[in-house]
Amino acid sequence: MKIEKALKLLAKRHDMRLSEFEIWNQKGLGFDSSKRALVYISILNDVPTEKHVNLLDVKSAKVVANHDVVTIQINTYSSDVINLEIFNSLFDEPLNSRFHLLLAKKWVDYLNNLIKNNTQKAA
Repeated sequence: MKIEKALKLLAKRHDMRLSEFEIWNQKGLGFDSSKRALVYISILNDVPTEKHVNLLDVKSAKVVANHDVVTIQINTYSSDVINLEIFNSLFDEPLNSRFHLLLAKKWVDYLNNLIKNNTQKAA
């Protein structure tokens, strides 16, 4: 419950209302469809990592994975790379890595579909 509350507070600080969100372990992702923005939070050893991403600034998203880490890598038009760690075997149960890979793929597909719609509207 702590992570869900932290994710919703992060969204509120960015004036967002989450239309979609997902919580797992000590991490959470949320999306506001009207603002077209994403928030991410991870709390490890009581230290929060927070990220806010405006999808209008995003060129692409992809899953980067190996045996130990699953990350959503977001590439922006300004050449910034934003990494959202979905799974890390140092903190997460290694047996759950397949679930986390599927979770990352689901969000990447969702984000890339929204990004594709951004570019179609801009054209």
